[in-house]
Amino acid sequence: MPEVPKNAKKPTDRQPKADEQVDLIEVDIRGVHLVIDANRLDDFELMDDIARAEDGDVSRAATILRKILDDEQRVKVLETARDKKTGRIGLEAGLEVVKELFEAANPNS
Repeated sequence: MPEVPKNAKKPTDRQPKADEQVDLIEVDIRGVHLVIDANRLDDFELMDDIARAEDGDVSRAATILRKILDDEQRVKVLETARDKKTGRIGLEAGLEVVKELFEAANPNS
């Protein structure tokens, strides 16, 4: 992945509207501190992805992470699951990251 210059402009299309309340969920998993916009969890398609993943469609796990975390956070947390020998993130390891994320974000569920 190419390195982004420090002074590069960041997209503003995902910024909250001025009258929109931003609730943040802060969690730590695998030594990575994550700050999640709670509004990202209020998403019908995300709910569908989660339901399908729970029904065995594990291909939805990557989509779930993309919908919840920004790119920087997603890359950081997935790096903790990368196999040092193969350089890949195995399916089980990636699924475990998603599971840990939801357990940390929803401790009472």
